[in-house]
Amino acid sequence: MKNLTDKALIKQLTVLAQKNDPINPKLYEKFDVKRGLRNANGTGVLVGLTTIGDVVGYELDENKNKIPIPGRLLYRGYDVADLVHDTEKRDEFGYEQAAYLLLFGALPKT
Repeated sequence: MKNLTDKALIKQLTVLAQKNDPINPKLYEKFDVKRGLRNANGTGVLVGLTTIGDVVGYELDENKNKIPIPGRLLYRGYDVADLVHDTEKRDEFGYEQAAYLLLFGALPKT
């Protein structure tokens, strides 16, 4: 990001994160998910309306039967095992790349 002040960079990254993570406001009520970090009664947080992370534990066959598979963790559609292997192979900073992916919706351009 070319010659941006810290404030301008934060603003640009905020817009990018908001653009890549839209959530239909009606889904909060439909699935009883509270905004922020607390329910109305002050307890807990429920997560799950985004496509940021997913755990896959089964596949469906042609008859829609669930077939158990070894679990896979996905970040924004990327298999985390693939991300780890790729960063190890390239000797890159995997944690930082994963954090960028989670926050901003895409892998950083190198």
